[in-house]
Amino acid sequence: MKWKQGESEGMKKNIDIGAFVVSVFSLVVGFMLLGYFNQEKIVNIKYDLLVAEYEDELNAYDESFDAYLKAYEQYELDLCRYNEAVEAAANKNEIPENGIIKVKANYSIDTSDNNSVGNEWGYILKINGSDLTYSPAIFSINAHDPFTICVEIEEYDEANSDYGFTKEVVHYTNEEILAGIGKDITVNVEEGDGRYTGHVAYIKVHIDIIREIEQIYIPNKPQKPVDDVMAKPVEPRRESVNVDVFDLIKDSKMILVYTVIASAIMVVLFILFLKKHWISK
Repeated sequence: MKWKQGESEGMKKNIDIGAFVVSVFSLVVGFMLLGYFNQEKIVNIKYDLLVAEYEDELNAYDESFDAYLKAYEQYELDLCRYNEAVEAAANKNEIPENGIIKVKANYSIDTSDNNSVGNEWGYILKINGSDLTYSPAIFSINAHDPFTICVEIEEYDEANSDYGFTKEVVHYTNEEILAGIGKDITVNVEEGDGRYTGHVAYIKVHIDIIREIEQIYIPNKPQKPVDDVMAKPVEPRRESVNVDVFDLIKDSKMILVYTVIASAIMVVLFILFLKKHWISK
């Protein structure tokens, strides 16, 4: 059976349309097969990439958090030192529980009223046993107890030296010791031998005692570190991984090539089939 010329051209046109449809159908089927056989592989690849990216972000987050944590720990330490210094400065004038305070003592001696007993004098001054010979003297006392002043005066004499001694117990308050306590003590030294036997020298001793307050250094108040820690990354889930056509193309280029070749072969076979069974020579 032979077709007329018009019929032959129409048939060729139909064949072209059929070949196009077959090729498209072949490509679609190829992609479906490609996705079916490679989807799990691509999901694993994409998931592994997400996990690697997540681990990098998690490491960066840990480093950021550790840096902030160290800065905050240092801030708390500095703040504690600052508060301790402020509290110590506010309470520096208070008597501590153990009562031990430091005091500073100075003294002066007036020997002008010596009544001819002598002109060369030696002195021993002590407060609670602490020597005041080298003035000013700094030493510790117990603020809960009174302190005792002992003064011994010696008149130097080659033949026979004369001595005078006195002791005084001083009661005081914290306010008084902070303001400073001044004590005037007179020591009597009587001539025991010589032309002025019986004469009495009145040696006047003035002692100033004041509490020694330690200067406390107050550092600058520390600033709280800024919380600039990056947001904690979210761990990826395998079921959230999506695979699209582009992933298939990108991951399986050779399979795509094979699919296209197979589609072309199917088109050729289709055309040959039509020519053999529907087109008469």
